[in-house]
Amino acid sequence: MESASADVLLQRYEQFCDQTRRGTYGSIDRFWLLYVDLVHIFMLYDRACRTNTNDVSLYTHALGLMCSVFFATHEPKYARSMSLYHLNLLNVEATHPWILTNFEAGALSVRRTRHSFSRSAVEQTVNRGAAASRQSGIACFTQNVGARKR
Repeated sequence: MESASADVLLQRYEQFCDQTRRGTYGSIDRFWLLYVDLVHIFMLYDRACRTNTNDVSLYTHALGLMCSVFFATHEPKYARSMSLYHLNLLNVEATHPWILTNFEAGALSVRRTRHSFSRSAVEQTVNRGAAASRQSGIACFTQNVGARKR
């Protein structure tokens, strides 16, 4: 009985969200629901990177959702590169199965401490090493020994 009422509530909530996205309740409600959707995408991406086992399927799903955000916000460079990266991730099992094994073993993120949930994405780690330097550009981070080791 409880699961039936939970299903009904979930269905009502989804109907409410659909109506809000169409603008039934006004532009402010539509804006805040868009914000909630964007935070949800970020939370999926963050969870995929921070788990101990690096959830590759969740990571791929979150990147696919980010592609539509980049297209919607008129960021063509990000949209094109993210679409290609997402397509490569979708086909990685057929094209390069050893990369998928590395991703599942923990290559998507780096853990700086012993805490199990303190992982951060590899891109963030590379950028953090490059940001500490006065030099600019991705080519200059190789001068930093710590960034090379990460």
